[in-house]
Formats: sequence, C-alpha cells, structure tokens
Amino acid sequence: MMDDIRKKLQEKDPEFPTITEGTVDALLPYVDAFHGLGPGQRIMPNGFPELFRYTFPESIIIQLNASPATKRSDVNFAVVYGLRHEIMCRYKPDVAYLKYKEVPTMEDYRNYYINDPPDLSTINSASPEEITAYTHAVIQFENDNSDFFRHGDFIDEDGIMAIHH
Repeated sequence: MMDDIRKKLQEKDPEFPTITEGTVDALLPYVDAFHGLGPGQRIMPNGFPELFRYTFPESIIIQLNASPATKRSDVNFAVVYGLRHEIMCRYKPDVAYLKYKEVPTMEDYRNYYINDPPDLSTINSASPEEITAYTHAVIQFENDNSDFFRHGDFIDEDGIMAIHH
C-alpha cells in the first residue's frame, strides 16, 4: 500500500517527500523520512538511537518535539545522532511565541481548551531569542558541514576511550 501511495504522489510531483510518524523498519523502502524515533529521540533511560542509526544509517529521522521551542540538550542530542530538528506550532499561544516572542503560560493554553499543551519548562528554559538563535546557529553549522551531517555515514564502532590515571 505505501509503495502505491508513494508512486501516485511522485507521479504528481517527483520531489514530494513521503513522511510517516513513528519509526518502522518495514517502511524504509517506501518513505523518505520518519517523524519521531520513540524513546531514542532525546536523552532518556532505555533510549536506542545508536541501535537504529547503526542498523539503518541512511534513514532521515525527525526529532519529534511537540513544542514551539527546544532545549539545547535536545538540539545537541539530535546533532550527535543525525536527527533532524523540529519545532511544532500547533496552537495560538505557539504562534504568539514564535511570531511575537510572547512566552505562553498554562492559562494561555487553557483559554483555548487545549488538553495537551507543550512542555512549558522547555519554553521557559531560556528567552525566545536565545532559543531561536542557538537552534538556528546549530542548523546553519550542520548545513555548512552537510557532507558530514547530511550525507555522512553513521559509525559507532570507533568509540571513545577514557584513560584513567
């Protein structure tokens, strides 16, 4: 089914990307990118980004981030594991944050009957200007070094050695 969908879409526009939410290895031949890597998309217990990257190094994976802001640690984690960055703009307070740098409160989300607001600790981790500038700088760095970050091969067998004295 996914193969048929992809072929129909690419008949209309050969550049049209096929993206699916969630990561399923059986869909590798039929999608251009995966939206989310489950517990492997940020620092957390039992995450597995190395396993997926080692097994499927060619996959484009978007770091699922249901917030109009992102923490530096998540941005850096995405760089290390070759994930693409994402911010979500789902609600009116998100628009105000991105467009006018207005930092939303939980009350702002309640006013619009939103049951699943973004994590306010992420939004409040730094000023909107600082979060935006850092994220843009990192993405520019990746783009400037795209041979490594966008087209490089993921390797983990070289490892890092700690020398204890």
